[in-house]
This record gives sequence, C-alpha cells and structure tokens, in this order.
Amino acid sequence: MENVVKFEPKRASVGPMVTVSLDDVIRVLAGQTTVQDLEWERRHKERIDALMAFDVPTLREIWDNIGDDSYYDGPHGCHDIADVYRVMNMKGDGHYCAV
Repeated sequence: MENVVKFEPKRASVGPMVTVSLDDVIRVLAGQTTVQDLEWERRHKERIDALMAFDVPTLREIWDNIGDDSYYDGPHGCHDIADVYRVMNMKGDGHYCAV
C-alpha cells in the first residue's frame, strides 16, 4: 500500500457565468453579437446606473476633477468622461460641460 497514488480531481475552468435573455441568446447564435459584448454592455449599464445615483452637484464635482487622462478617480469612484457627460445630459445639466 505504500505505492498508492492519491487521486485528486481538478475542477474544469469554465470562466465567469453570464445570465442573458432569450433575445440575447438568439442574437449570439445569429452572429449579431458576442457573449463578451453582452457582458461589456451589462457592465456599462452598471457604471451608468452608479452615476445616475449621484445628484447634480456631485456630478459637477466629478466633472471638475476629471484628469488629463479623461477619467475621474477620487472619493466618488472611478468614472470615464464620456459616461459622466452622458449622465449629466440625461439629468438635464449637460450645458455645464460645454466649453
């Protein structure tokens, strides 16, 4: 019994699970989009929703502190300039961003 090799099965790596609608499955099967694109769209919606939770004065503060790399990175999170601009327009304050 000294020469017995212990068997330790390994779990298969399948990547992250993504929940999609039937319409999205059809779009993927039809070649109109990819699962990666659907995941990006979901994450982008989450970023927009996070910005929508801020009031206008906070969005103005974020806008005023966007760095030279077109990103805000501060106490209110990390946000892309395009997303901040889009949300400010959605809230009716896009004129604040005009040069």
